[in-house]
Amino acid sequence: MQINITALMVNSRGLIHPNWVETAKQSVKNQFRVPDEFLIIDNLDRLKTVGKSLNEGIQKAKGDYILFIDDDDWIGRDYLMVLEQYALRETNFVAWATYKTIYIDIEGDPNEGRYAPSVSMIHRGLWRKDYLLKYPYNETLTKGIDREHIEEARKRGDLIFVIGHNFGYYYRKHSDFACTNN
Repeated sequence: MQINITALMVNSRGLIHPNWVETAKQSVKNQFRVPDEFLIIDNLDRLKTVGKSLNEGIQKAKGDYILFIDDDDWIGRDYLMVLEQYALRETNFVAWATYKTIYIDIEGDPNEGRYAPSVSMIHRGLWRKDYLLKYPYNETLTKGIDREHIEEARKRGDLIFVIGHNFGYYYRKHSDFACTNN
């Protein structure tokens, strides 16, 4: 059994770091369980906030579930398959996520770096679309949008399932953190 999933990425770095964006795209396309739709919202001019871009993508998505990937990160080949298995089994949750594996670029060589699993940072992962439509992302924030959205869900008592043994989301830690000019 499968669920209908849209992978969603906001492309705000394609002009600055096209190789990072291509790595993110390829990681989605190379999944063992390929998403039913891969939607990319361009924000190359960085005039929209991340929240506005995400909400735009959620509105356009055809899937009942949304898998998020940032344009400077990438996912392991089994990432979506693992999240989907938990979503099918743990149906009373609104989202399923994993901890991030942090990738730290080594100065001067963008192809070399170090990996470090994080047990304090979770990726936004896979969310039910109906929930995201009811509780959209805050469009006024320029930083901390993931954290704020997850904290608001927890305040409401909504359940997010964190898979502690899978570190399949690779988070690129670098100096270019901003996704907007706002």
